[in-house]
Amino acid sequence: MFSGKQIGVILSVGILITALYLLPVKGLVNPEEENSSEPAGTEAAFGPAELAEAEKQNINPSLLVEIEEIEKELAEKPGDTALLKKLAGEWEELNISNVSGLYYMELAEKQPTAGNWLKAGDQLREGYKTMSDTIQRSFLVDKALSAYQHALQLDPENLDAQTGLGAVTVEGTPAPMKGIQLLLGVVEKDPGNPGANLTLGKFSMQTGQYEKARDRFLTVVESQPGGEVYFYLGEAYRQLGEKENAIAAYETTKKYIVDPQFTSMIDNIIEELK
Repeated sequence: MFSGKQIGVILSVGILITALYLLPVKGLVNPEEENSSEPAGTEAAFGPAELAEAEKQNINPSLLVEIEEIEKELAEKPGDTALLKKLAGEWEELNISNVSGLYYMELAEKQPTAGNWLKAGDQLREGYKTMSDTIQRSFLVDKALSAYQHALQLDPENLDAQTGLGAVTVEGTPAPMKGIQLLLGVVEKDPGNPGANLTLGKFSMQTGQYEKARDRFLTVVESQPGGEVYFYLGEAYRQLGEKENAIAAYETTKKYIVDPQFTSMIDNIIEELK
C-alpha cells in the first residue's frame, strides 16, 4: 500500500519516463494509422465513484478513512457542494487526479464559476496522463476539454484556461496544430507563461525541433523550475550534443524527484554522456 506522497512520486516518475518516448504526435502520423486509431471522443462514462473504488485498491486504508466518511455524508446529501469540494480536495491531496478532477467537475456543474471549471480541467488533465486504459483516457480528455471550454465561456481572456485547452488539444486530440495555435496566442500575450512554454517545448521535442524546445524549457525554469521541466531540458541538451548542460539539468531533476527508480535511470543517462 502506498502513502499519498509515494503515489505522487510514482505518478510523476511514470509520466516522465514514458511521456517523451511513448506519446505519438497525433496529426503527424500516417493518415491510415490516424483513421484506425481510437477517436478522442467516447460515449463511455466513468464516474468518480467508479474510478475511486479502483484507485482505493492501491492506497493505504488509513488514508481512506476521511474519504469514506465524506462519501457516506455525500450519499445522504447528494450534490452538496461543500462535500463535493471537500471530497475532491481529499483525492487531490493523494495525487489521484482522475478522481479529484471528476469531483471538481461535479462541483463546477453545481457552482459554475470560471475558477471551478479551471480547477476541474487542470485536475482532469493531470489525471488522463496516468491512464493506460485508452477508453478511460479518452473519456478524461473529453471532460478536460469541456471543463476548459466552460471556463473560457465565463472568462474568455483567462490565459490559464487558454493554456489548458491548448495543451489538452495537443496531447489528446487528432488536431494538435489547433492546440499549438492556442498556445502561441498565450505566449504572444504572456511570453514567459510556464504552462504554454512547457507544452510547446514538449511538442518541439516530439517533432525534432530541439533548439526551440531548449529555449522554451529555459523560459520555464526562470519562473517555475521543477523536475519535469529540468528532465525535458536535459533531453533537449542531450539531443543537441550539449553534454555538460545536459548533465547539469539531469542532476537538477534529481533534486526535485527523489525516487530510486528515477535516480537510477538518470544516473545511467549521465554515465552514457560522460
